[in-house]
Amino acid sequence: MKLEPIAQHLVTEDVAEQGVDLFIYNMPSGVEIGILLISSLSGTEIDYELPGFKRTSFQAIVRHTEFVEGRELADLVSSTLTLKNGTMLDNLLVRYIRPRHEPVVYPVSEGDYLEFSINFDAVYIET
Repeated sequence: MKLEPIAQHLVTEDVAEQGVDLFIYNMPSGVEIGILLISSLSGTEIDYELPGFKRTSFQAIVRHTEFVEGRELADLVSSTLTLKNGTMLDNLLVRYIRPRHEPVVYPVSEGDYLEFSINFDAVYIET
């Protein structure tokens, strides 16, 4: 999935700033508070019967130093990226984007950070 329109939506909604606390595919280890977007490892399936129609998933990871604030940011990301039929993100006509589960927290090593993981399902049409 092309994550740039998803990232731009987070920027437009004032959730984060690209390159400061919002990253795609790689978040520097020194970032204490940030959001990382990652495509599914299996990629986005190509359906030759329905050109442009995509069904896929992606992951958002929220890093924070504090549990409560991190959970609040993860919930904000989750609600901001819950989109319904008809939303346009760049050249994507979204049928839906929705979280599969509530944020799952796990500790990250070196900097004593916490990371909250959210997996999203997405169906859209590339226009």
